[in-house]
Order: sequence, then structure tokens, then C-alpha cells
Amino acid sequence: DTIEGNAAGTAEKSAMTHRNGKVHFMQDIRDLFTAMSQRKSSRKENNIKKSTLEQNKKEKYKKRTDNTASNTMQEAFNHARYEEANRQADQDWEERARIARQSSPQKISEHLANLRALLNNAQAKKAGK
Repeated sequence: DTIEGNAAGTAEKSAMTHRNGKVHFMQDIRDLFTAMSQRKSSRKENNIKKSTLEQNKKEKYKKRTDNTASNTMQEAFNHARYEEANRQADQDWEERARIARQSSPQKISEHLANLRALLNNAQAKKAGK
């Protein structure tokens, strides 16, 4: 309350003493609201601290594991998805290894040259537009 009273008092004084008193009056009102909001936020922080302390004091119970049918189904589904993704990755890796074994260094360099030419053509077309 004293902060609010002081801010209100200074607002009146500044409005009387300054030529552009309206500006100072508004600044003092802003300071008043800032002080009020700071006090409100500090109260909130104190309440939050108190509630967390109360929660920490309470006896902690172990979380009951939920072994419902839907939970088990979800776990099985996730596991199946993981297994499928793993199998696909292994298959892709084997395919890459097979291609690497079949391709000679000369074929690889020709293929890279073709890709580079395609890329250069695409960039030239894009620059031309």
C-alpha cells in the first residue's frame, strides 16, 4: 500500500511541477502498475513455493503400473513397428552393399558424372528463369 501511495503522490507532484506533466504523470502511473504487478508476482511465487513444499512433505506413493490390455497392445504394436523398421534398415543396407559389390569404380565414376551433369543442367535452368 505504501508503494502505491508513494507512486500516486509522486504522480500528482510531477503533474504539477513539469511543463509536460502529462508524460510524467503517465510514467508515474506506469511505475505504480509495475510495482503492483511485481508484488502480485512475488505473492504468486510464494504460493507456488508453499504448495511445492506441501507436496514434498506428503508421503510419496509408488506409481501403480498399468498392465491393462490396451497398454499391452500398444507396447506390442510399438515393438512390431520397431522390428519392421529394423528389418527394413537391414534390407536397405544389404541392398547398398550388393550394389557396391557389383559396381566397378569406373561405373561409379560414370554414374557420378551423369548425376553431376544433371545437377548442373538443373541449376543452369533455374538460373536462366
